Amino acid sequence: MKYNIDKSFGIFRYFKVPFNSLIFKLAKILIILPKHLKSKKLSVNKIKIDKTINYLLIPKKSQKLPCLIYFPGGGFVFPAAPYHYKNIKEYSLKANICVFMINYKTNKPLSYILNETNKILNTFLNNLDSYNINKDMLYLGGDSAGGLLALNFIDNSFKKLLLIYPVIDKQKTPSKIKHIDTPMWNSKVNSKMWNKILDIDFLSPIDTFNYDKYPLTYIETCEFDPLHDEAIMLANKLKDKVIINNTKGTMHGYDIVRNSKITKESLITRIEFLKK
Repeated sequence: MKYNIDKSFGIFRYFKVPFNSLIFKLAKILIILPKHLKSKKLSVNKIKIDKTINYLLIPKKSQKLPCLIYFPGGGFVFPAAPYHYKNIKEYSLKANICVFMINYKTNKPLSYILNETNKILNTFLNNLDSYNINKDMLYLGGDSAGGLLALNFIDNSFKKLLLIYPVIDKQKTPSKIKHIDTPMWNSKVNSKMWNKILDIDFLSPIDTFNYDKYPLTYIETCEFDPLHDEAIMLANKLKDKVIINNTKGTMHGYDIVRNSKITKESLITRIEFLKK
């Protein structure tokens, strides 16, 4: 094998994401997910905003809790997958926090996605009194494409930022040049994503970086990921405000395989960050 990806990821060590309109449409039809949120220890609330069903998880029998507002990844073209729902359920239960996952519409131009997520986020924030949430303990987070969306809204009102192998920048980096055929996600597919969704002048969080507006930030990278270096670029700017988890033997989206020891260890690390 060209890349020394851990064997615990099984067939996903070889899986290449198909990137075409038919696959995007099929994904929306085939992925039926909220069943993964069921738990006797959680209250699962459907919140409809702008014709979009979002999910708010609230641990039962708790006082007002911190809330993680989470944007799932999917290259801006795929909806949230089963492992996204399983992950946020685990964050909520084990970190004892509320989690609000924004199910933005996918396969749309970036300007549309940014406008929609802005409306959903602001509507939710304006109605926090309706939920069991500590308004002084709000966190933002996202994986992959969802990481870029989280970064778009970061300001001093958020106390933590959770970024899992995030999309951050369009520019070429050594990891993009090197990882042209990695499984799950590679620089060729990454370029197709940008070509498909980009309809506005784009300034990345690197271009617009303002140290003062960032809270304590957790950044997780994958060893064999074209996005690796842009995450490190942001981490270097954050200096003393960042906790970095550079996972080894991993490819982008590796936590889709939940029985991997590496995935289990990373979930524990993320949860510990959310609990502190």
